[in-house]
Amino acid sequence: MQESPFIEHLIQKYSEQGARENSINNIQSVLTERFPQSDLQSVAQALESILDLEHLTELHRRAVHTPSVEDFLQAKRSGNVNWYSPLLS
Repeated sequence: MQESPFIEHLIQKYSEQGARENSINNIQSVLTERFPQSDLQSVAQALESILDLEHLTELHRRAVHTPSVEDFLQAKRSGNVNWYSPLLS
C-alpha cells in the first residue's frame, strides 16, 4: 500500500528529526564520558542550533578526538570540523 504524499512527508520529517536528536545525544555522551568535569551546557546550546545532519556527524567525529571541550567549541564556531585525526595518519 502506498502512503499519501503528506504521510510520506511526515515520516521523512520525523525520521530526520530523530536522527538529528540521536546525533546530538551521541556527541553529548562522548564529551561527557571524555570530560566528566566539564560544564557542557554551552555545547548543548550550540548543538541545538545545528540542523544539518552531516555537520553533526562531523562534530561527532571531532568529539571523539578533541583535546578539550574548548577546542571542540572553537571548531564548531569556526566550522572547522575537518581537522587532523591521529586515526588517519
